[in-house]
Amino acid sequence: MFHRIHQKLGTAGFIISIVALVAALGGGAYAASGGLNGKQKKEVEKIAKKYAATRGTPGAPGAQGAKGDSGTPGTNGGAGEKGDKGAKGDAGAAGENGEFPNIVELAPGNGEHCELGGTEFFNAAGQRAFACNGEGGGGGGGGEYPETLPSGRSETGFWESQGEKGLVIGGPPGEEITASTISFPLPLDETPERILLAEAPSAEEEAKCPGNSLEPKASAGVLCLYSVLGEVTELTGGTFTFGSLLLIKGKALGSWAVTAH
Repeated sequence: MFHRIHQKLGTAGFIISIVALVAALGGGAYAASGGLNGKQKKEVEKIAKKYAATRGTPGAPGAQGAKGDSGTPGTNGGAGEKGDKGAKGDAGAAGENGEFPNIVELAPGNGEHCELGGTEFFNAAGQRAFACNGEGGGGGGGGEYPETLPSGRSETGFWESQGEKGLVIGGPPGEEITASTISFPLPLDETPERILLAEAPSAEEEAKCPGNSLEPKASAGVLCLYSVLGEVTELTGGTFTFGSLLLIKGKALGSWAVTAH
Protein backbone atom coordinates (compact mmCIF):
# COMPACT_ATOMS: atom_id res chain seq x y z
CA MET A 1 0.00 0.00 0.00
CA PHE A 2 2.78 2.40 0.94
CA HIS A 3 4.46 1.65 -2.37
CA ARG A 4 1.38 2.65 -4.38
CA ILE A 5 1.00 5.87 -2.37
CA HIS A 6 4.68 6.66 -2.94
CA GLN A 7 4.29 6.24 -6.71
CA LYS A 8 1.34 8.63 -6.85
CA LEU A 9 2.66 11.34 -4.50
CA GLY A 10 6.39 11.25 -5.03
CA THR A 11 8.98 11.25 -2.25
CA ALA A 12 8.23 14.70 -0.75
CA GLY A 13 4.46 14.22 -0.77
CA PHE A 14 4.83 10.75 0.61
CA ILE A 15 6.85 11.96 3.64
CA ILE A 16 4.31 14.68 4.37
CA SER A 17 1.55 12.05 4.28
CA ILE A 18 3.43 9.83 6.75
CA VAL A 19 3.92 12.72 9.11
CA ALA A 20 0.20 13.51 8.98
CA LEU A 21 -0.67 9.86 9.58
CA VAL A 22 1.57 9.59 12.64
CA ALA A 23 0.16 12.84 14.00
CA ALA A 24 -3.36 11.57 13.58
CA LEU A 25 -2.54 8.35 15.43
CA GLY A 26 -0.95 10.31 18.25
CA GLY A 27 -4.14 12.31 18.72
CA GLY A 28 -4.06 14.89 21.45
CA ALA A 29 -0.46 14.15 22.33
CA TYR A 30 0.60 15.75 19.07
CA ALA A 31 -1.63 18.75 19.66
CA ALA A 32 -0.54 19.18 23.30
CA SER A 33 3.15 18.89 22.68
CA GLY A 34 3.04 20.99 19.51
CA GLY A 35 4.95 18.38 17.43
CA LEU A 36 6.13 14.79 17.14
CA ASN A 37 7.76 13.12 20.09
CA GLY A 38 10.98 11.15 19.74
CA LYS A 39 9.28 7.83 19.06
CA GLN A 40 7.06 9.29 16.38
CA LYS A 41 10.04 10.95 14.66
CA LYS A 42 11.88 7.64 14.55
CA GLU A 43 8.91 5.92 13.00
CA VAL A 44 8.56 8.63 10.38
CA GLU A 45 12.30 8.48 9.57
CA LYS A 46 12.19 4.68 9.34
CA ILE A 47 9.24 4.71 6.93
CA ALA A 48 10.74 7.57 4.87
CA LYS A 49 14.11 5.81 4.53
CA LYS A 50 12.44 2.61 3.40
CA TYR A 51 10.57 4.22 0.51
CA ALA A 52 12.60 7.35 -0.27
CA ALA A 53 15.31 5.47 -2.22
CA THR A 54 12.84 3.56 -4.33
CA ARG A 55 12.83 4.96 -7.90
CA GLY A 56 9.52 5.08 -9.68
CA THR A 57 8.94 3.52 -13.07
CA PRO A 58 10.03 5.93 -15.87
CA GLY A 59 7.14 7.53 -17.67
CA ALA A 60 6.57 7.16 -21.40
CA PRO A 61 8.41 9.70 -23.66
CA GLY A 62 6.37 12.78 -24.46
CA ALA A 63 5.35 13.65 -28.00
CA GLN A 64 7.88 15.56 -30.15
CA GLY A 65 7.41 19.28 -29.98
CA ALA A 66 6.65 21.42 -33.03
CA LYS A 67 9.56 22.62 -35.16
CA GLY A 68 10.85 25.98 -34.05
CA ASP A 69 10.93 29.05 -36.28
CA SER A 70 14.02 29.61 -38.46
CA GLY A 71 16.57 31.92 -36.99
CA THR A 72 17.31 35.31 -38.50
CA PRO A 73 20.18 35.11 -41.07
CA GLY A 74 23.40 36.54 -39.82
CA THR A 75 24.93 39.60 -41.45
CA ASN A 76 27.98 39.41 -43.78
CA GLY A 77 31.26 39.90 -42.08
CA GLY A 78 33.29 43.00 -42.78
CA ALA A 79 36.20 43.05 -45.25
CA GLY A 80 39.46 41.82 -43.85
CA GLU A 81 42.47 44.06 -43.49
CA LYS A 82 44.66 44.58 -46.57
CA GLY A 83 47.66 42.33 -46.58
CA ASP A 84 51.21 43.59 -46.61
CA LYS A 85 52.89 44.19 -49.99
CA GLY A 86 55.03 41.30 -51.13
CA ALA A 87 58.78 41.61 -51.47
CA LYS A 88 60.15 42.70 -54.85
CA GLY A 89 61.32 39.79 -56.98
CA ASP A 90 64.90 39.37 -58.14
CA ALA A 91 65.84 40.98 -61.46
CA GLY A 92 65.88 38.62 -64.44
CA ALA A 93 69.09 37.73 -66.17
CA ALA A 94 70.10 39.95 -69.07
CA GLY A 95 69.32 38.48 -72.48
CA GLU A 96 71.98 37.87 -75.07
CA ASN A 97 72.47 40.35 -77.86
CA GLY A 98 70.61 39.22 -80.96
CA GLU A 99 72.14 39.08 -84.43
CA PHE A 100 71.45 41.97 -86.77
CA PRO A 101 71.35 41.42 -90.53
CA ASN A 102 73.90 43.27 -92.64
CA ILE A 103 75.76 44.68 -89.61
CA VAL A 104 79.52 45.18 -89.78
CA GLU A 105 79.96 47.39 -86.72
CA LEU A 106 78.71 47.04 -83.17
CA ALA A 107 80.42 50.02 -81.58
CA PRO A 108 80.33 51.15 -77.94
CA GLY A 109 78.87 54.54 -77.16
CA ASN A 110 81.88 56.62 -78.13
CA GLY A 111 80.40 57.98 -81.36
CA GLU A 112 77.40 60.04 -82.29
CA HIS A 113 75.94 58.20 -85.29
CA CYS A 114 76.47 55.54 -87.97
CA GLU A 115 77.98 56.72 -91.25
CA LEU A 116 75.84 54.42 -93.43
CA GLY A 117 72.72 54.30 -91.31
CA GLY A 118 71.70 51.97 -88.51
CA THR A 119 70.19 52.17 -85.05
CA GLU A 120 71.16 53.29 -81.57
CA PHE A 121 70.50 51.10 -78.53
CA PHE A 122 71.73 50.32 -75.00
CA ASN A 123 73.49 47.03 -74.35
CA ALA A 124 73.11 44.76 -71.30
CA ALA A 125 75.64 46.85 -69.37
CA GLY A 126 73.59 50.00 -69.96
CA GLN A 127 76.14 51.43 -72.41
CA ARG A 128 75.08 53.42 -75.43
CA ALA A 129 75.90 51.54 -78.62
CA PHE A 130 75.24 51.62 -82.35
CA ALA A 131 74.32 48.86 -84.80
CA CYS A 132 75.58 50.32 -88.06
CA ASN A 133 74.79 49.14 -91.56
CA GLY A 134 77.55 47.82 -93.75
CA GLU A 135 77.86 48.06 -97.48
CA GLY A 136 75.03 46.80 -99.64
CA GLY A 137 74.71 43.33 -101.12
CA GLY A 138 76.87 43.60 -104.21
CA GLY A 139 75.37 46.74 -105.73
CA GLY A 140 77.77 49.34 -104.46
CA GLY A 141 78.44 51.01 -101.14
CA GLY A 142 75.97 52.57 -98.76
CA GLY A 143 73.50 49.69 -98.71
CA GLU A 144 72.03 50.72 -102.05
CA TYR A 145 69.76 48.32 -103.95
CA PRO A 146 71.74 46.90 -106.92
CA GLU A 147 70.63 47.92 -110.40
CA THR A 148 71.54 44.54 -111.95
CA LEU A 149 71.92 41.00 -110.70
CA PRO A 150 75.44 40.66 -109.21
CA SER A 151 77.84 38.30 -110.97
CA GLY A 152 77.37 34.66 -109.98
CA ARG A 153 74.01 35.34 -108.27
CA SER A 154 70.84 33.48 -109.34
CA GLU A 155 67.13 34.22 -109.62
CA THR A 156 64.32 31.66 -109.80
CA GLY A 157 60.58 31.54 -110.47
CA PHE A 158 57.72 29.80 -112.30
CA TRP A 159 56.60 29.86 -115.92
CA GLU A 160 53.34 28.72 -117.50
CA SER A 161 52.00 28.39 -121.03
CA GLN A 162 48.27 27.63 -120.96
CA GLY A 163 46.94 30.05 -123.67
CA GLU A 164 44.01 29.55 -126.02
CA LYS A 165 44.34 27.44 -129.17
CA GLY A 166 44.64 29.34 -132.46
CA LEU A 167 47.02 32.18 -131.48
CA VAL A 168 48.64 33.30 -134.76
CA ILE A 169 52.11 34.82 -134.58
CA GLY A 170 53.80 34.49 -137.97
CA GLY A 171 52.26 31.09 -138.56
CA PRO A 172 49.27 29.55 -140.32
CA PRO A 173 45.80 30.17 -138.79
CA GLY A 174 44.67 27.58 -136.24
CA GLU A 175 48.16 26.56 -135.22
CA GLU A 176 48.30 25.85 -131.46
CA ILE A 177 50.73 28.39 -130.11
CA THR A 178 50.58 29.62 -126.53
CA ALA A 179 52.50 32.52 -125.04
CA SER A 180 54.11 33.15 -121.65
CA THR A 181 56.54 35.68 -120.26
CA ILE A 182 59.26 35.65 -117.63
CA SER A 183 60.34 38.88 -115.91
CA PHE A 184 63.57 38.87 -113.92
CA PRO A 185 63.30 40.60 -110.50
CA LEU A 186 66.72 42.13 -111.20
CA PRO A 187 67.87 42.62 -114.81
CA LEU A 188 71.14 41.11 -116.02
CA ASP A 189 74.14 42.90 -117.50
CA GLU A 190 74.13 40.49 -120.48
CA THR A 191 71.41 38.53 -122.27
CA PRO A 192 71.51 34.87 -121.11
CA GLU A 193 71.36 31.72 -123.23
CA ARG A 194 67.96 29.98 -122.95
CA ILE A 195 67.66 26.20 -122.60
CA LEU A 196 64.47 24.14 -122.34
CA LEU A 197 65.08 20.86 -120.57
CA ALA A 198 63.36 18.16 -122.67
CA GLU A 199 62.63 14.62 -121.54
CA ALA A 200 66.09 13.50 -122.68
CA PRO A 201 68.46 16.49 -122.35
CA SER A 202 71.96 16.28 -123.74
CA ALA A 203 75.03 16.08 -121.53
CA GLU A 204 75.86 19.70 -122.39
CA GLU A 205 72.35 20.86 -121.41
CA GLU A 206 72.54 18.98 -118.11
CA ALA A 207 75.92 20.55 -117.37
CA LYS A 208 74.52 24.05 -117.97
CA CYS A 209 71.28 23.30 -116.05
CA PRO A 210 72.32 21.05 -113.11
CA GLY A 211 69.05 21.44 -111.14
CA ASN A 212 65.52 20.08 -111.47
CA SER A 213 61.95 21.39 -111.47
CA LEU A 214 61.75 21.45 -107.65
CA GLU A 215 65.23 22.98 -107.23
CA PRO A 216 65.97 24.95 -110.38
CA LYS A 217 69.62 25.91 -111.01
CA ALA A 218 71.54 27.49 -113.88
CA SER A 219 75.17 28.03 -114.79
CA ALA A 220 76.50 31.56 -115.26
CA GLY A 221 74.97 33.26 -118.30
CA VAL A 222 72.18 30.66 -118.76
CA LEU A 223 68.37 30.73 -118.38
CA CYS A 224 67.13 27.18 -117.67
CA LEU A 225 63.46 26.20 -118.16
CA TYR A 226 62.36 23.08 -116.26
CA SER A 227 59.02 21.48 -117.23
CA VAL A 228 56.76 20.06 -114.49
CA LEU A 229 53.53 19.23 -116.37
CA GLY A 230 52.58 19.15 -120.05
CA GLU A 231 54.66 18.88 -123.19
CA VAL A 232 56.45 21.45 -125.33
CA THR A 233 57.02 20.48 -128.96
CA GLU A 234 58.55 23.78 -130.08
CA LEU A 235 59.85 26.90 -128.33
CA THR A 236 60.42 30.26 -129.98
CA GLY A 237 60.28 33.87 -128.85
CA GLY A 238 63.16 35.87 -127.46
CA THR A 239 65.32 36.37 -124.39
CA PHE A 240 66.47 39.75 -123.05
CA THR A 241 68.38 41.15 -120.10
CA PHE A 242 65.10 41.80 -118.25
CA GLY A 243 63.26 38.54 -119.07
CA SER A 244 62.09 36.15 -121.77
CA LEU A 245 59.11 35.75 -124.13
CA LEU A 246 58.02 32.12 -124.58
CA LEU A 247 56.06 31.13 -127.69
CA ILE A 248 55.26 27.46 -127.30
CA LYS A 249 53.56 24.74 -129.27
CA GLY A 250 51.88 22.67 -126.61
CA LYS A 251 50.79 23.46 -123.08
CA ALA A 252 53.07 23.16 -120.09
CA LEU A 253 54.24 24.75 -116.88
CA GLY A 254 57.35 24.57 -114.78
CA SER A 255 60.12 26.49 -113.01
CA TRP A 256 63.11 28.51 -114.15
CA ALA A 257 66.52 29.71 -112.96
CA VAL A 258 68.94 32.28 -114.36
CA THR A 259 72.47 33.14 -113.20
CA ALA A 260 74.39 36.29 -114.05
CA HIS A 261 77.83 36.15 -115.74
